[in-house]
Amino acid sequence: MDLYLHHFYTLKARDDIRAILRAKVASVRDNRLQRLTQDVHRMTHANQGNHKAFQRVLDVAYGRKGKLRRELLEECNAQPFLATSSTEKPPKMITFLERSRPPVYPPALRALLTNEVSRKTKPLKHSYMDKPPTLPPKADPKSLEALTFGRLSRRREVNIRWRYFTSEISKIYPPIEVEDKSLRDESTRPLLEVVAGGMQGSGVMDDIRTTIGLLHTAPPLTRRERKSNSALASTTVAHDSRHPSRWVRRRYRYLLGKLPIMVLQPGARADLPSAYNVGLSPLAFPAFQRSIFHIPEADDVTSAWNKTG
Repeated sequence: MDLYLHHFYTLKARDDIRAILRAKVASVRDNRLQRLTQDVHRMTHANQGNHKAFQRVLDVAYGRKGKLRRELLEECNAQPFLATSSTEKPPKMITFLERSRPPVYPPALRALLTNEVSRKTKPLKHSYMDKPPTLPPKADPKSLEALTFGRLSRRREVNIRWRYFTSEISKIYPPIEVEDKSLRDESTRPLLEVVAGGMQGSGVMDDIRTTIGLLHTAPPLTRRERKSNSALASTTVAHDSRHPSRWVRRRYRYLLGKLPIMVLQPGARADLPSAYNVGLSPLAFPAFQRSIFHIPEADDVTSAWNKTG
């Protein structure tokens, strides 16, 4: 049983019931009660084997949808200047207005936006972060439109840049853990906690991998093999900690397809900054494609069957 899943929905049910009791407006109370009823029905369908309902339950619990996902995205959007020590505040586009600073794309966010495994849509081009495609030609002071009709308003340009920034952030799958391979010092730990949204070091990814287990396991021992080697049989059972249901394991593999793995790699030299790499677990669906590279090596029993066939 997934203890994290049980703990998450226990807290969620408690918070939802408290929110219903605190509501003073009847329409608000009815809407919250309706959402809670829908969640209960979805949990019932998930327990009955509905794969769409079960996948939705996992997506909500692990921040792929719902409130937790919004909270993880807020960590990326709230304080972009703190996401890397080398990032400084950009100059104000309107001198007297502090809020006129354009958005900053830190290295971690750039890695998520430009990688297909961490995006709901196609990856973003690097040039779009410096010049969003939603900017009209008048934003370039040297363009014909700007020379003819005048330059685009600074206030409007700031709004367009921030609107594009917010829109693209909403299309990413935020990571829940970041692996640090730089091994330099503890100064990167606050950075990892900002990027991972407070779930850094929770061990959630390890629990998912344990639930799925190995992609290719040895076939179960026959009755004769178990009798002839009882020690081997007990060891095999003890090390098989994956979930017994293949259906459940597949649901978690689809979940891993929405959980990008972000790795902080050290620079080639000590004076070079670290870089972020984004990928997926080899256990993940739909990234996992069965090919000759994923077929396990044939054991003695399989080889014997191939020879006789």
